[in-house]
Amino acid sequence: MYATFKEKLSLMRGKLARVGLVVENVARFGGYRLVRLDAAADRAV
Repeated sequence: MYATFKEKLSLMRGKLARVGLVVENVARFGGYRLVRLDAAADRAV
C-alpha cells in the first residue's frame, strides 16, 4: 500500500514536472514570437 502510494506520488510529480516544463517552453516561445512580431511591426512602419 505504502509503496504503491509512493509510486503514484512520484508518477504524479513527474507528470506535473513535465506539464510545467511544456508550459514554460510554450510561454517562452510565445513571448519570443511576440517580441519578434513587435520588432517586425516596428520595422514595417
